[in-house]
Order: sequence, then C-alpha cells, then structure tokens
Amino acid sequence: MVQPTIGVIRTSQQTILIDAGNSPRYARRILADLYAQDFPPVRTLIYTHHHWDHVLGSATYHPTHVIAHDVCAAHLKAWTQRHWTTSALREEMQRTPQVTTRNQSMIDVLEDWRELRIATPNITFTDELTLHEDDMTITLRHVGGHHADDSIIVQTSTGVLFVGDCYYPGKDEPSTDLARLESFLAYDCSVIVDGHSPPSSLDEIRMYLAQERDKGL
Repeated sequence: MVQPTIGVIRTSQQTILIDAGNSPRYARRILADLYAQDFPPVRTLIYTHHHWDHVLGSATYHPTHVIAHDVCAAHLKAWTQRHWTTSALREEMQRTPQVTTRNQSMIDVLEDWRELRIATPNITFTDELTLHEDDMTITLRHVGGHHADDSIIVQTSTGVLFVGDCYYPGKDEPSTDLARLESFLAYDCSVIVDGHSPPSSLDEIRMYLAQERDKGL
C-alpha cells in the first residue's frame, strides 16, 4: 500500500497539514491522533504536489485554506472532473496498462467512493509564497522536477524542510535526483521530511547520498 507522510505544523491558533493522505480513512486516522493530542483545528492544508496519495484525504479535514502551486491547482481541477468508481478505474487499466499500479492502489485504499471529494486550492502561487502564522514563518517554493511538475517545498522558521516527492524518480526519469536532494543541505534547516519517509537529520541525508553514490561507482 502506498503510505504517504503527512507533515504537521502546530501553531497556537491552528494546525497546518502538509499533504492530505491517500484516502478519507487515512485522514480520519490523522484527525483522531491530532484530537488525542489536543491539537488545535486543522485550518490550512498545503499540497506538495497533485498525486493521488497526497490529496485524496483532503476534504475530510474541512480546511479553510487550501494552498498549492498554480499547476497543482490545474491538475486537481481535472481530477475533480473525473468519474471515480472502481469499474471506471479498472476500465482505464485495461486501456492504459501503465496506470495499473496506481489505479489498483486507489481501489485498495478507498472504502466508499461516495466519500471521495478533493479539497481544491483557494490560494495559489507561481514561484514563492511566504505565510506568517502566529509566531512562525512558512515559505513555499516551486521546484518542479521529474516526479511532478508542480512539486513544491515547504520551509518553516523552526528548521524543518518538507520536500514531498520532488527528488523521487518520474515516469521519464527512473533515477532519484540526488543533486536536488543534496541542494537542500544548503537550506537553513535541521530536519528534512520527504513524502514517504520518517524525518531525516542532515547527517542522515549526507549518509544516504554517500551510499547512493557509492552504488554508482
């Protein structure tokens, strides 16, 4: 099962989520955990990119502000116009075998297609956007990449950098973008969080890069 990482930023007034998860069921688990820890309400949702496993839980949170890159907003508008049913996804798999893994994963995680709603962005940007939330500054930057053309990174003034899947391989480029990952070491951050892994320290990132480059020798 494709299991995304959800970034959580807590301020005194609200909870900000980085990505929404792969389904309403996944989102309900996140909300239950936040409630158990007495987090403030989720008011802001930021998408790192438009891929299904990062957005399909979105409407469950009922966010007031949904923020994404301009291109992400366009992708999601197209998603909301699709006919989402198991049979439709299976028919697409027959026509286009390349989508088999994605569509089957969606079928596996969605319990009730009537629940499926995507919270579309109501705040978008092109290159960079800075948010001032309580005593925290959050900077969003478009980076694109092979994995998704709308990928952004999210940097907080507390030293956390959320990078989504931006350095992951893409359909036209099967290799991890190690140069892009290395570039994040120059940012003013102490922790890097990608879209499918636990948080990593800068030393852990350096170790990973060294191991990957050793494989290429």
